[in-house]
Amino acid sequence: MSLGISEAQLIALFLESLFWGIHFVTFISCLNTLFRDVDHGYSMHARRNFIIGASSVLLLVATFDVALLVHNILDAFIYFDGPGGATERFDNMESWNTAIRAITLLLVTMVGDGILVWRCWELHQRAWLPVIFPAVLWGTCIALGIAGLVVQATADENVNATSPVLAGIITSYWACTFVLNLATTGIIVLRLWSAERRAREVGLSDSSRARQPVTVHGAKGQSRIMDAIYTMIESGLLFTVGVFLCLVTHVALPNALFPVSDVLIQIAGIAFNLIIIRSSTRASNSTLPHNRSISLRNIGSTDEGRLSSTNDYGRPYPLRMEPTKGVNVFVETSTTSQSDEWKR
Repeated sequence: MSLGISEAQLIALFLESLFWGIHFVTFISCLNTLFRDVDHGYSMHARRNFIIGASSVLLLVATFDVALLVHNILDAFIYFDGPGGATERFDNMESWNTAIRAITLLLVTMVGDGILVWRCWELHQRAWLPVIFPAVLWGTCIALGIAGLVVQATADENVNATSPVLAGIITSYWACTFVLNLATTGIIVLRLWSAERRAREVGLSDSSRARQPVTVHGAKGQSRIMDAIYTMIESGLLFTVGVFLCLVTHVALPNALFPVSDVLIQIAGIAFNLIIIRSSTRASNSTLPHNRSISLRNIGSTDEGRLSSTNDYGRPYPLRMEPTKGVNVFVETSTTSQSDEWKR
């Protein structure tokens, strides 16, 4: 079975346009979520601005890629009248055109992977040791992407994603990107699961068990940390599966890489936005009155722990609890950042 490059480009246009619509809807919903939540403090405001900026960049780059694909389709099927038809045109696109599309794909995947590594870094209280492996993989992916662009720019003939001269570089790039997403998502989930396990240990005492629904559990006893785990797995799996399909199609059916990689550009933004949206939705279903976020700090460091939250007027109202073991947890549901720090 073979897929011609003309057919692949038409399929890419249909699929990327479809996923761009989903991307745009999630972007608007993400903005609505961020501006609806009232964050207190400079750090929360700066983090919200960072999230808005990253989401906007992903949408702008994805929109530009769709526009460039439409240009190529019109050029090949409408305006080109040379021998060989659309297939010949796609095989011999100008070097600047193929280079820009490659840069677009590289930029989106690197921004998406960089945000994932940043989340992991923030989750571990900005400690570098847990993110050394993801950071090295991220740097390797960037180096491979730049190497591919250099080869493409210096080649004597037209080079695209299916050219043999780029086969090794592209295969290595997608393999490293797949391992990076799988490993980093796993590290984040393990960190959150550790927080969930420790939180359950804190709830072993009678007094803390009585207050458990107010601290880290919702109306039905559903842990907010488990909600964060589910959100990270769902969104991480969405992008990781897309990367895996890019790797498989590049090896097994090279021309199919065009539609799959174009869809991946949209999926990167969709996955990012869904984390914000779903975290906010799950936070709004909690039992804590009028809460936007909760924080548990230095629980167990003294005889009494203190759970603090904010009411509609932005004033804290503390609740007392007596945990059985020393633990320091910080959970932010309003900006999708969930972190914990354990002190024994």
